[in-house]
Amino acid sequence: MSGGTPIYDIFVSLSNNNTLPEKAFYASIDTNTLNEIMDYYILTKSQSVPKCAMQFFGLVLDAVEDDKEALLNGLSYLIKYIDVKNRSIRRNVIHLLGMLIDRLNVVLDGNCSVKIKIVENGKDLGIGSHDLVKDAIMKVSERLFDKEYAIRREAVKILSPYQGFTINKKTNVKRIFKDLLRYDPCPEIRNRVMAHLIMSSSAIERIKDEDTSVRQTFFRIVLPHLKLKDLSIETRCLILEKSVLEREFNAFSLLKSKLWEEYEFPDDMKRFVSDFLLLNATEYADDDSKLIEENKKHLTKVLEVIFREASLSIKAFDSTYYENLDLEGAFVLHAYLSFVESTQGRDSLELVNLEYFTAILYLKVKRVIEKEQNTSDFHFVSHLFQLTNFYDVYEQKQSKYILSTIYKFFTAELPPRKEMLARLIENGIILASSTERSTFTNFLGSLITKNRENHTFLFLLCKYVMMHVKPFEMLHTAIVGEIVLNNINKIDEHGIILEIIFYYLVEKYREDADHLSENTNKSFGPNMLLNNANTEDNEVKECTSDVSCTILLNLLLEEKYFRPVLVVDLFILFNNKRDMIRDKLVAYYQRELSTTDIDTRELIVPVTKCMLIEPERFLPFVGLVVFAYFNTKKDYIRQYLTVFLQEFVLINTKLVVGELFKITEIVANISHNKVFLDQVLCWLKMAEENGKESMSEELLFNLLIYFIRKNYEIHETSLRNGKPINGHSKAMSTRNKTPMSNMIAIFDFVAKRITVDGRFSATRIKQMIYCLGLIAKIGFSAKEKINVGDLSGRLMVFSDNIPITASEIEEITTKISKSD
Repeated sequence: MSGGTPIYDIFVSLSNNNTLPEKAFYASIDTNTLNEIMDYYILTKSQSVPKCAMQFFGLVLDAVEDDKEALLNGLSYLIKYIDVKNRSIRRNVIHLLGMLIDRLNVVLDGNCSVKIKIVENGKDLGIGSHDLVKDAIMKVSERLFDKEYAIRREAVKILSPYQGFTINKKTNVKRIFKDLLRYDPCPEIRNRVMAHLIMSSSAIERIKDEDTSVRQTFFRIVLPHLKLKDLSIETRCLILEKSVLEREFNAFSLLKSKLWEEYEFPDDMKRFVSDFLLLNATEYADDDSKLIEENKKHLTKVLEVIFREASLSIKAFDSTYYENLDLEGAFVLHAYLSFVESTQGRDSLELVNLEYFTAILYLKVKRVIEKEQNTSDFHFVSHLFQLTNFYDVYEQKQSKYILSTIYKFFTAELPPRKEMLARLIENGIILASSTERSTFTNFLGSLITKNRENHTFLFLLCKYVMMHVKPFEMLHTAIVGEIVLNNINKIDEHGIILEIIFYYLVEKYREDADHLSENTNKSFGPNMLLNNANTEDNEVKECTSDVSCTILLNLLLEEKYFRPVLVVDLFILFNNKRDMIRDKLVAYYQRELSTTDIDTRELIVPVTKCMLIEPERFLPFVGLVVFAYFNTKKDYIRQYLTVFLQEFVLINTKLVVGELFKITEIVANISHNKVFLDQVLCWLKMAEENGKESMSEELLFNLLIYFIRKNYEIHETSLRNGKPINGHSKAMSTRNKTPMSNMIAIFDFVAKRITVDGRFSATRIKQMIYCLGLIAKIGFSAKEKINVGDLSGRLMVFSDNIPITASEIEEITTKISKSD
C-alpha cells in the first residue's frame, strides 16, 4: 500500500482522529479496492488491529456482501499469504479469511462438502459449489497445526461449523479437533475446542486435564449439556470422583446442580445410587477394590448433602424398607446411619432391634445364596453385614442372636461359588468377633472341628481368623500347628495356606519384633491346641513359643511354596532374616525374569519393593523394570512404574548414573532408550535443582567408558570369529546385545544434552579428552560415523592444559576393563 492513495488517506484519518469515510466511498468499492484495504490489515504488526480500523473493515464487507465475486477474489488473494513465515501476517490473513468465509454464507451440505448458500431478495436460491471455497477451508485446516497458538485459535473458530468437512479419506475436521483437545499444549486451544465438542467422549476426557481452566470448562460448559443417565457407569463415576476431589474450584457444586436437575431427591436416592455405584473396575485389573472403595466414599458424600438438604429422618427407613432391602437400599441406609453417627453421635442412632435385624440379615443372605450370584450380590452381602457395625454387642443375649445367625449360615448349604463363600465367611468372622471373646473362641473351635474335612471352608475360615481376629491367642497358634502344618501337602492349592502363615508371621512381628520365637516346632497331639483354645485361660504369651516363626518362614521360602508377593513383605519386616530371604528372592527373580513375561503385577510390585529397600543389591533389575515399562499393555502397571522410576532415580542418582548404560542394553529399542534417557536427564536436573550434587560430569565420563568398553568387546568378538574389524557393523548387529548403530545413537543423544561447565573437575576433563582420543582411533564403517569434535571443543574450554598423569590413565584403563 503506497502513500498518497485514497485508501492510505483513509487509514491516516482513522489513525489520527478515528474518522470514517463518507457513505459514497463504500458504493465505489471494487475488487482492487478491497484487496488494497486488506493489505493494511495483513501488514499490521501489532498484536491486534485498532478498533476503529476493524469497524471500517466491517462496513466495507457490509458494502460488498452481495458481491460474491469480490469476496471470492478476496479469498483467492488471502490464500496466497497464509503460509508465509511471518507469524503476524499469517495471523492477520487467517482472521480476514474467517470474516470473508462468514460473509460468503459458506455451509456444509449433506455430503460434507463446503458450498456457498445463495440468497437474493430474501429468497433462498439454493447452494452453489465453488472450488475456491474448498481450497480456503483446506488451507485454514492446515493452520490447526500452526506453531502459533493465536493462529490455531482462529482456525478453530473458523472451522467449528465445518467439523464434517473431509480433508482426506481418513480424516475430517472433527477428528483433528479431537486430537487438538487431547494433545494441544495450549490450554486456551483445548478450552475452545471443547466448547465445540460438547457431546464427544473426547470432551469428557478433559475432566482429567492437568490445567485447571480446562477442567473448569468441562464442568461449566460441557456438563450442563450432558444427560448423565446416557453415560456409562464408568463415566458417571469418573465425573463424580473428579468433582469431589477437585481443589482449585468448586466443581462439586456444579455437579450438584446437575444432579438436582436429573433426580428428585430424596425419592430418587436409590436410583441415584444405582446409577453411580461402581461394582467392578475391570480396566484397572488388580486395583479394582481400591477404586470401588473410593467410589463409595464419593457417593456417600453426595448422599450426606441430600440427607442434610432434604432433612431426612429415620422414619423413612421403616419395617417395609427393611423387608424390601436391596443393594442400593442397604447402601443408602448405611450412609444415613453413618451420617447421623458423625453429626449427632452414636447414642442418637435409632435402630431396629438386633433380633429383628439378624432375622432380616439371614433371610436376605439366604436368598442370595440360593440363586445364581452376580457381582451385585457379592456387594449386597457385604453391605448387609456392615450394617451390624452400628450395634453394640454387650449382652449374652445379643451375642446369641449374632452367633446363632452366623452358625446357621455356616452349617446350612454353602454357596458353590468360592468368591461368595469367601465373602460370607469373612463378613461372618468379622461380625462374630465383636461378641464376647471366650464365647466367640468356643464358637470358632466348634466350627473348625465340625468342618475338618471341608478344606475349602476350613482354610477360608482360618485365613479370615488370622486377618481379622486380634490379638492372637492359643487358637491362632492351634490353627497353624494342627491345621496348616498338618495339611499343607494335602490340598491342591497351597495359596491360601501360605496366606495363613503369612498373616500369622506378620502379626507375630507386630506383637514382638525383637523376640520372635526361634524354638523348633513342638509336637502336637490330635486336637491338643484346639481343645486348649476352648478354655478361658488362653493368654497371648502362652502361644509365642508354640510354633517357631523360623520354621514357618523357611517353609515359605521353599521353591514349591514360594510366592514373591508374600515373601517380599516378610523381607521388609524381618531384618534379622533379610540375608536369607534376599538370596531366595534374587535367585527367584533371576530365574523368572529371564523366562517369564514380566508384564504382571505378581512380579513387578515385589521386585520394585526390593529395589526401594535395598537399591544397591537389587540394582541389576532396574533394566528389566524399564523394559517392562515400555512393553506393558496394562495402563495401571505403566502408571505405577512411572511413579516408581522417578522416585528411584531421584533417591539413588549415583547408583542410576553408574548403571544407566547397562539399562539401555536391556531395553534395546533405540526409540525407547531415547525416551528413557531424556527422562532420566530431566530427573537428574531436578535432583540438582533440589540441592543435590551435579551428576552430569560422572554421567558423561561413564558414557565415554561404556562406549569404549563395548567397542573393545566387539573388536575381540570379531577376532575370535575371524572377521575383519572394519565394516563389522552389520554382522555384529545380529549377534551383540547393543549394535554399533544403537551405541552411536545413544552416545550422540546423551552427549548433546549434557552441559559442560566450570563445575567439572580438571582431572575428569583430562580423562574425558583422553577417552575421546581413544574413540577417534576406533575403526568405523562408512555408515557408522561419530563426531567427537563438538564434545572435545566443549571440554577444551575448561581444560587446565596440564598433561594427563599415568595414574589418571590407569583409572581409565581399569574402568574400561571392568566386567559388566
